Amino acid sequence: MNPLSFSAINTFDTCPKQFHHLYILKDVRSKTTEANLWGTKCHKQLEEYIKEGSEITEPAARHGVPYITAARTTLLGCSERVEWKWGLSADWEPAEFFGDPMLRGVIDYLALSEDQTKAVVVDWKFGKKKEDLRQLSLFALAVFCHFPAVGKIRTIYAWLKTGDDTPTVKDYVRDDIEILKCEWLGSIRQVEERLEVDVFPPKPSGLCRGWCPVDSCTHYVAPRG
Repeated sequence: MNPLSFSAINTFDTCPKQFHHLYILKDVRSKTTEANLWGTKCHKQLEEYIKEGSEITEPAARHGVPYITAARTTLLGCSERVEWKWGLSADWEPAEFFGDPMLRGVIDYLALSEDQTKAVVVDWKFGKKKEDLRQLSLFALAVFCHFPAVGKIRTIYAWLKTGDDTPTVKDYVRDDIEILKCEWLGSIRQVEERLEVDVFPPKPSGLCRGWCPVDSCTHYVAPRG
């Protein structure tokens, strides 16, 4: 099985057929929009600001600076990782992102206290606010598995599009790790079961109206105009 990510599992939950085309057959690609390109630009500016102190020109990206300042203030002497690529093996050991992990992902911003007992994870969000903690739970699991001394993690969705939305914050402690493993193993098993029978049924939704890249699906409705 190819390495799974949050995006892959989330796509599977949304529509197994779309997952099959995007991640197994790989005969379609997600649509690139102006919003996607803008979000990528903002991510890049925040990355360069953290690494080099570069100027941020995008107003939305500037809204991310207070989160970085807060992490640096709270975790004095912290080490930072930006666009950190991580992987986890089937036995929940650290694995290389480009190796053959069971799970992998990218964390936008990770700050670790000097003694590596505390961590802050921030995920930059440039779209509409959605209260879904699953991605944060996966990031927490990844950090716990990669850094055995970490006992507490604050995870944050930073909603930066307008700067008016309050962040989504979830704290995790190391005692949560077994629950997190069970939750994500359940999601992985669902994908594996579909792979075994090689059946990926469509799950019609509003995304079928021009938003899904699988335009060969019988439920696909071409956008007007």
